[in-house]
Amino acid sequence: GDHGILLINCVQLATDVQNTIKTNTSFVVSLVDHLKEECDHLGPGLSDMCKTCISQYSEIVVQMMPHMQPREICGYARFCADKKMAL
Repeated sequence: GDHGILLINCVQLATDVQNTIKTNTSFVVSLVDHLKEECDHLGPGLSDMCKTCISQYSEIVVQMMPHMQPREICGYARFCADKKMAL
């Protein structure tokens, strides 16, 4: 279903972001804004949820992201999305 497509997109995005962090340390500063822009590509409904998630978890993600597997990062994102959908 949709979760599979979103996971593939998320893993790709997380991989790209990790690579950028490794080559450009100042990128971390604009990372949160960049991720919020990426949220807009998810379409109506998901976009706002995505931005809320990023705002909640941004500090943790920025600190942890260089050391995590892309699938782990996406697990957090999915956990966040699932919590939002349950509300």
